[in-house]
Amino acid sequence: MRIALKLAYIGTKYHGSQTQPGVPTIEDELFRALKRLNLFEDRRAARYSAAGRTDRGVHALSQVVAFDLRRELSEAELKMLPRMITSMLPDDIWVLAAAEVPNDFNARRDATLRRYKYFLLNEGFDVERMQEAAEVFLGRHDFRNFTVKPQGNTVREVKKIEIHEQGRFLVIDIAANAFVHGMIRKIVSALKRVGWGKCDVMWLERLLRLEIEDKIELAPPFALVLWEVHYDKHALSFEHDEYVCERATAWLSEEILRHLTLSGVFEEFRREFLGEEG
Repeated sequence: MRIALKLAYIGTKYHGSQTQPGVPTIEDELFRALKRLNLFEDRRAARYSAAGRTDRGVHALSQVVAFDLRRELSEAELKMLPRMITSMLPDDIWVLAAAEVPNDFNARRDATLRRYKYFLLNEGFDVERMQEAAEVFLGRHDFRNFTVKPQGNTVREVKKIEIHEQGRFLVIDIAANAFVHGMIRKIVSALKRVGWGKCDVMWLERLLRLEIEDKIELAPPFALVLWEVHYDKHALSFEHDEYVCERATAWLSEEILRHLTLSGVFEEFRREFLGEEG
């Protein structure tokens, strides 16, 4: 029996999604939970695959993984699987849904579109200028200038990139068939330069044509979220588990309250000890 899981997680405490020796990762926690439930032996025996690889500190709302179970599950067990696995996971990792998939399903190879969102604090950017510049990235390009490790094939096709305002933030919504390492975070940094008026559209076009090189820094990882993964060959019938979604919402609400409280402490510290206002 082959299963696909839809995972959500806050990546702050983890060194990325993929297992690495000596550091905590999302996969390490998932494998540990599956073994405790006697559902999983090891990634090779289970033909494990994941839709994408998120870097250290990056979050996900729809990471998809697939693997062969060690035993068959009844319909009732399959329905309970998300909460069974979630109960064995840390509070910041959740299995939102589970679905039986064909024997040949591969979460990475069969994915046709990966969509990310980056939440950028609006520091007085020229938003219209950034929106116009973002269109340069649409289509098929060589993203050698927008990767951490410019090796191998760096050609990717961006199917969508949009920027919209959401309160104090700009949300950069980008989708492609796949991404090279660091691509989105470097695109965000490049768009920030345009938004500040330091660079223009022609600079971006020349980078994509590989006519020039420039050192583009990586935007911080904590604002990046793997938002959605699409499959054309296999229609995944994911049905979100209500209990797990409520558990995730409760944990996130508590975290938000904690950070808002710390923000208030910091503002009071600035006012009282540093003589600053606002």
